[in-house]
Amino acid sequence: MLKNDFQPEQEYAYLYGNLKVEKNSSYFFAETEIALTFQRLQDGKKTYISFDSKSPLMVVKIKPDGYRLKGFSYLDHYNVISGSRNFNENIYFVAEPYTLYYIGDYDGYAGWTRGYMSESWNFEVKSMKDNYIITTSNFLSRFPKFRTLNSVNIFK
Repeated sequence: MLKNDFQPEQEYAYLYGNLKVEKNSSYFFAETEIALTFQRLQDGKKTYISFDSKSPLMVVKIKPDGYRLKGFSYLDHYNVISGSRNFNENIYFVAEPYTLYYIGDYDGYAGWTRGYMSESWNFEVKSMKDNYIITTSNFLSRFPKFRTLNSVNIFK
């Protein structure tokens, strides 16, 4: 995740959106995560963008290339992928240099509970929305140095 005053670099493309998560755990060390999963088409390499409870409006830089929005991955408190869920629809896009790509607005839940004889991880994506206009406006207010870049909605 990039900071508010980050200066965009012309050789990279940028993904942005709202990835909000509510976290709940019965133990302070048992952090769990939900991540949006992208796959680069050229080499199959995956990029994971974790949901955030404190600062859900985020931007990350990626190498220009063809990508597939694959789905969600769930990471346990050891930061190991404990499961994933692929989208039913394939969403492909080509990330061009010095361009912003809106990846959506998501609301999720991640939790870990431990009982007397059991423990369980709970992950859920409660909603996925296309709030392109509102999120783009909020994004450019928070990250003003990105105002010179073109913005693309990967869902259109």
